[in-house]
Amino acid sequence: MQCYFEKREGKRKMKDWIVKPDKVKERVIFWQKEYPKYLEVATNREPTGYEAYCLTITNKSIPSDKKEKLFISVPHAHEPAGTAACIEIINQLLTGKTLAGQKISLKIEEVLKRIVLTIIPDANPDGRARAPVEYWDGKKYTNNQFWCYMRGEDPDNPGKMWKRTDIWDKRKEKSYPNPIGIVYEPIDRYRYVEPNRSWESSLFKLYFEMAKKHRYSYWLDLHQTEFGNSKYNCEVILPTSHLDAPSNIQRKNERWAEIIVNAWKEYGANPKAKSEPLCYTGVQKNYFVKCWKDIQTKISMVSTEVQNNNKRTPPKIQKKLQEIAIRRSLEMILK
Repeated sequence: MQCYFEKREGKRKMKDWIVKPDKVKERVIFWQKEYPKYLEVATNREPTGYEAYCLTITNKSIPSDKKEKLFISVPHAHEPAGTAACIEIINQLLTGKTLAGQKISLKIEEVLKRIVLTIIPDANPDGRARAPVEYWDGKKYTNNQFWCYMRGEDPDNPGKMWKRTDIWDKRKEKSYPNPIGIVYEPIDRYRYVEPNRSWESSLFKLYFEMAKKHRYSYWLDLHQTEFGNSKYNCEVILPTSHLDAPSNIQRKNERWAEIIVNAWKEYGANPKAKSEPLCYTGVQKNYFVKCWKDIQTKISMVSTEVQNNNKRTPPKIQKKLQEIAIRRSLEMILK
């Protein structure tokens, strides 16, 4: 994908990289005004005033009872490439062009006619607003520094990241990071959650609200990780409760993962060939089972992981890999 830049304050900035809450809001307001026949907007307001947007795109003039339902989310504030890709795809479906103004090959009419597509492009805008950069390219911060921005720096162990937990309360902690890690979403004056580990997050509140209206059959969860010294720069992960799901859902998950991995290979990326269930154990696995098992045993779900904060996978490639995952998911559903 060609990447477009504009001059701003003497720095090069990607014109088609929209991830900060103010820019996302600006784009949503424009879409609401220009494309009300195809766009439905739901929001969850964080206590700091930021709105987490849940955007449903479909041809509203066509009854949705026989349409396939796909839910896409970006839970984490420190993983912005998924947001950039979601904003790009939504813009393409509504305007027929890329954010850079190019024509596209996506079968827009078929998608709008046959699919109800719901997207949360940024489930924690407060965290994203607190991020020091719009993307992580491995040039400015080491991974250890990046992790300290992600979870916060441990006040009792300087230079190391703080703990990972589903929910925590300022009033109950002996000490906590200052500033607070951007992975954590505020849910009231004192409490914070990691979005994909607590039903009190905007992610789950919006999903359950929309699931009452649209019975989703598919959920694509967009993530990023650093891959350390790994030879891979992307992978598809199967759900934690994959093996607890009915066999037909397991087959759908595995086929879906294969489609995305093959598409990444065609693009020239270096994905992990075999997709497996999320490998967390102990407390971390318990968070996922508690939050996700009931969902993952009823619908098909996969998660992407695209390399973050590494010079080997620059931001424009991070975005492209997530965009490919979304496009191939839509194409799979249309077949």
